[in-house]
Amino acid sequence: MRRRSWTEFGHASLDDHARERFGRSGRWVRDLAALGEAAGASPALLAALTGADGGRPLGRVAALLIARADAPDSIDDWIEFARRESVRDLRAALRRARAATDAATDRANADPGGDGAPAFTVAGDDPDDDRVRFSVPVPFSVLVAFDETLDLYRAVEGRDATVTSFVEALVGEARAARPLDATSFVSPLLHGRDQPQVEAALRRSTSAWETLPPPAPTGMEAILAGIGRSMRRFGEIERAAGHGDGAELDRQIRALIDFENDLEARLSALLAEMSERGMWATLMFGSVGHYAEERLGLSRSRTGERVRLTRALRGHPRLAAACASGEVSADAAAIIHRLIGNESVDADTEEAWVRHATEATVKRLRQEARAIGRYRARLDPYRVRIDHSRTDNPRIDNPRIDHPPTAGVPVTAAPRPLDDSAWHASLRREAGATISRVLAMGWRAAGRPAASSGDASSGDASSGDAPEPDVFQLLPAEPDVFLKLRLPGDLAIDLVAAIESARADLEGAAAASAWDEPWSVSDPAPAQFVARVEFIRGRRLPMWVGLLALLEDFARTWDHDAGAPDGRDDAIFVRDGWRCAAPGCTSRRHLEDHHIVYRSRGGGDGHGNRVTLCRFHHQRGEHGGLMSVRGEAPINLTWRLGRPDVTVVYRNERRVSVLGAP
Repeated sequence: MRRRSWTEFGHASLDDHARERFGRSGRWVRDLAALGEAAGASPALLAALTGADGGRPLGRVAALLIARADAPDSIDDWIEFARRESVRDLRAALRRARAATDAATDRANADPGGDGAPAFTVAGDDPDDDRVRFSVPVPFSVLVAFDETLDLYRAVEGRDATVTSFVEALVGEARAARPLDATSFVSPLLHGRDQPQVEAALRRSTSAWETLPPPAPTGMEAILAGIGRSMRRFGEIERAAGHGDGAELDRQIRALIDFENDLEARLSALLAEMSERGMWATLMFGSVGHYAEERLGLSRSRTGERVRLTRALRGHPRLAAACASGEVSADAAAIIHRLIGNESVDADTEEAWVRHATEATVKRLRQEARAIGRYRARLDPYRVRIDHSRTDNPRIDNPRIDHPPTAGVPVTAAPRPLDDSAWHASLRREAGATISRVLAMGWRAAGRPAASSGDASSGDASSGDAPEPDVFQLLPAEPDVFLKLRLPGDLAIDLVAAIESARADLEGAAAASAWDEPWSVSDPAPAQFVARVEFIRGRRLPMWVGLLALLEDFARTWDHDAGAPDGRDDAIFVRDGWRCAAPGCTSRRHLEDHHIVYRSRGGGDGHGNRVTLCRFHHQRGEHGGLMSVRGEAPINLTWRLGRPDVTVVYRNERRVSVLGAP
């Protein structure tokens, strides 16, 4: 973190490096760096973390909370508090303490590195801080529409923003349009709102679980014997840890991650067993996450993710083995599971995904997941055939290609990885593309109205235009899936309030006209159409229709020509999706048009000689020696990322070879 070593590997940000190099999030790195800095400055915290001082081990979660408090003068007091109270109480007490500090200090800490502060001093919001699960059944197409609108939000933000920040923006747009009354929406759809009270009661009734045996080495000999070789390797790494240049530090981190993956695979299997058998309740805990946080010192959110993934992958043995061994990251495995589902798939399909995931960047897997979602929902507005006979690869104004293998398949079918042409074609982004897709997905969720003169699956699904109201024909409804989010409790309630408010507006508008009166608008949106149909049928409007209305409004507000950036019609930026094309890079801001063969060396302005790069990869990468790109855009490019001794070669976001250190 001090050396910003990720730049040596050709990555513009820590988040990109951590995701693609470590199979972890940038937050994971920041948190451990903050803990390492605090433990190095305070031997007392280091000893309390493991119980080496003779007290109860704090565990990683409590120690990290204290480390992030950045209060070296009161660490001993916080250690004592953490051993006396629950992790949730520690979190709340630290929050109150932070609120009482000087505002200037808060501003300095909130801008890590801005005033000479080290980048690891503050690692961001705690993902376990009063989070609840928001879960609502939606048609599959609405799930795709949510993903499309999230991608639009990230394009507007210019970065890989979180789902939580997107929901905040969605609620903010809704609040600007109509007043929201959140007081009446503590909904049963929000799981966990009463969890703090339940956990506090369990703690009191068990006297902080005093009957459970304290952590002890009893029985550990057998466990360590099973991982003896890993333990010996760990000892070797420990002796060298923290020494060397950026490449050597990266090697040490990756070796320790291999060790952690081995332990996590075993631990996740045990926690999944405990979860399924409800043994956490027998031990008087509120959930398996509560047990992991209080008893093991582990993050409840990460525990939940690993337990769910372990259970989900049981039907996919090859993918499960690849994830357990670290061959495929947990993030990549979760994306693949999302695509192939819980049902068993043929061995060739599963093997194809595992092989693809070992080569492809997580960035590409996420992009493919979004594209496949469109295909499975029978929408692909940007099917492109690249004319390789043309040396300049001209701009394609009316893109069409044959359907990729996944196009038009049932929602329940397991797709295969996209080829390079279909993947890159899905990246294309023009002003108005998102609202077009959201409307098309809305019509699909509504039963995809089709003109009576043609088949429902024919025509240009990309236009998003609704047929004339007098020729609506409803197709069978899509099966419901679940939109599942983990949000701060207050934000989750605000989201429910926004959805219910939008639903009430739609129902009121539908009720304002008699069922046999013509439409009050010439081109109704899908949410309006569903509201009218459900009103005529005398049925209550489903909750997902209110969510769809929010997505439609957000897309209309932010996806239009007037709101597009300067140069919105630039063919290169449109083709590359208004994002940096460098492998693994998620940047969408400070974009620059790069000539692959420099004009000073005779390179022309043809589209095949130009590619979109962010400022880092253009200036410090290509011109600074940390990256090079050669070939013909868009899908015949070879990228070399990193300084010479750690270079990795990519083509189309897939690792081809490692030329430098592993």
